[in-house]
Amino acid sequence: MDLVDVVKSCAEIPSFSSFEERIHPFIADFLSDIPGADVAKIADNNLVVTIPGVSSKKPVALTAHLDKINHFGRTYPEKLPVSLIEGRLIGQMDDAVGVGMCLYLGKEICLNDKISTEKRPTLLLLLSEMEESFGLKNHPHLLKNQGLHLGPQIGAKRIAAYLDENEMTPSVFVTIDTTPLFKERPGIALYTEHWEKTNIAPDADLLRKIEAIRSFFTEAYPSICLANGNNDYLEYGRYFGTPAKGNVPSMAIEPAIYPYHQQNEGVFVVNVERIGSLLVRFLAGFDFEFEGTSSAA
Repeated sequence: MDLVDVVKSCAEIPSFSSFEERIHPFIADFLSDIPGADVAKIADNNLVVTIPGVSSKKPVALTAHLDKINHFGRTYPEKLPVSLIEGRLIGQMDDAVGVGMCLYLGKEICLNDKISTEKRPTLLLLLSEMEESFGLKNHPHLLKNQGLHLGPQIGAKRIAAYLDENEMTPSVFVTIDTTPLFKERPGIALYTEHWEKTNIAPDADLLRKIEAIRSFFTEAYPSICLANGNNDYLEYGRYFGTPAKGNVPSMAIEPAIYPYHQQNEGVFVVNVERIGSLLVRFLAGFDFEFEGTSSAA
């Protein structure tokens, strides 16, 4: 499968908020031919996937949320509709784009013979439940147990605690989601300053790491839009972006989506493929030890 096919397959699965386990079998099957890949399920419907790389280095975390908003009600198709029209994928793309990208990159980085083994980091694919608050606010009757004991971004919170408890702290968190920032136009947004929304005061070490990341992407793709928004990247930044936790940087990279939080969301294929290319270069060439200057070339 190429990247677009993986995203399309993810979009077809009705993994609505609190029913994220519906996409778990597809993920396990897709990753089954990656040597050493381990898929761990943690409460309730979160997945933490480990794909071995260079063991002497800290892993790199790619994150996305498994849940889709249920715009169909109690009666929904077993296979959600997805189409490719005039260069856009149309369907339930939030966050099929992020999940598909994580899966594609996990396989691409591991199996691409153009990327040397010495440069390949261990990857953590952090696939979370309940990123969306829409269902809890607007139709809790469509969630399991009326959404009891669930909350927005509870999956990212649970995954962060799991990583900490199991000493699996990565060198960076890269969240892939979608953004309504561009309305009907194509575009790619980069979020890095999570402290603007989490009220954490960043110290010089975290700022240095964030600047290195931001420089990589702005040099690699000058048209990228520096912005900010709400998604799981905030939770990972809140939990790990402190001196006590190692000042781990958290970022999000997102293609334009329109309409947003509705049926028939559209994303531009050119944006999805561009992000895929950027992240392959990032994973294969960035200095995740943050000891020197990395080149986007």
